[in-house]
Amino acid sequence: MMEQRMHETADKGNVDDQRVMSTFHYKQELRRTIRLFGSFAVAFSFISITTGIFANYELVLDRSGPAGIWTWPVVIVGQLFVALVFAELAARIPLTGYSYQWVTRLAGSGWGWFTGWAFARHCILARRLIERGVRFVQVFNGAYADGGRINWDGHFKLKEQYDVHGPILDQPVAGLLQDLQLRGLLESTLVLFCTEFGRMPMFQAGTYGRDHNPFGFAVWLAGAGVKMPFSFGATDEFGFKAAENVLTIHDLHATILQLLGLNHKRLTYYHNGIERRLTDVHGTVINEILA
Repeated sequence: MMEQRMHETADKGNVDDQRVMSTFHYKQELRRTIRLFGSFAVAFSFISITTGIFANYELVLDRSGPAGIWTWPVVIVGQLFVALVFAELAARIPLTGYSYQWVTRLAGSGWGWFTGWAFARHCILARRLIERGVRFVQVFNGAYADGGRINWDGHFKLKEQYDVHGPILDQPVAGLLQDLQLRGLLESTLVLFCTEFGRMPMFQAGTYGRDHNPFGFAVWLAGAGVKMPFSFGATDEFGFKAAENVLTIHDLHATILQLLGLNHKRLTYYHNGIERRLTDVHGTVINEILA
């Protein structure tokens, strides 16, 4: 009898989930194949990332002179394949986040800001998902390994590129926070704004950009369980390395799990014959930032 009730509850939950997801035009299906053209375009896209053929094309022109111009047919054809495959994937996933990055690439810095509405729409969608009870929502800004032209990986012309990316990100995120607060959702929602690392305080050799900096960078949290406004920790005067209240990603993970009601030392999963945890053997909850 107990088992039958559990199955009935699970079936009801699945029906409810399908009804909610259908409002976002999702179908419960799994496609295991991709057409020949799509496979080729994906492969070419991956090769372009690993070899840097597109990100370094400007560098090729600078260093090789007139001879480098004759490489343009390869670049144009390759870019076309990559653009088409992302268009194909976007057609399969109605809520894809890649559309405005490609429009920005095609439109240039003069008109690229106009496509910021797409990211703003995703922020509104994030709020609606939270209202409907979705427990984890991710909003992504920036895409593709491009050296900073359509993402925040500012290796080449950081100031020029960030002047384009900043307005696209700034107001929608601020609007999302205000929206959550006005609707009473911020009290029960933890907002994490994070990237994989920061940028160096000095220019990257031969460019106007900056290389990766894993030694000192900031993330911010807002909402449920954290002090606001409040800052904790600082880099050295040069902005190169964390020097005050130095923390690690393990500490951040431990703190996030704590705010979600989970003990990071007890949350484990079985892998390769051992119970592992997200924070490995590290991590300390940052009690100083908790409300």
